[in-house]
Amino acid sequence: MSTRIMNVTEARQRFTELVRDLAEPVYVTVYGKPQAVIVRYDTYEALLEKIEDLEDSLDVIERRDESSVDWEELEAELGRVPSPA
Repeated sequence: MSTRIMNVTEARQRFTELVRDLAEPVYVTVYGKPQAVIVRYDTYEALLEKIEDLEDSLDVIERRDESSVDWEELEAELGRVPSPA
């Protein structure tokens, strides 16, 4: 996998070709500094899904030491709460 780097002027001139033939991410620079990355839609969606999964995992890890309530205990507690009229 090679890294493809392109300045913004070239990316603008070749945008249609770039998007049509996009196999690997293309890093777009402005004055030699990275400004954007062009990736395939399915790659982008997979990254978002992976981020969401990692955030969920992190949430579980952070809550691991919190106290929890047994399901039967919760049902009993809810049974003691008067229902709204």
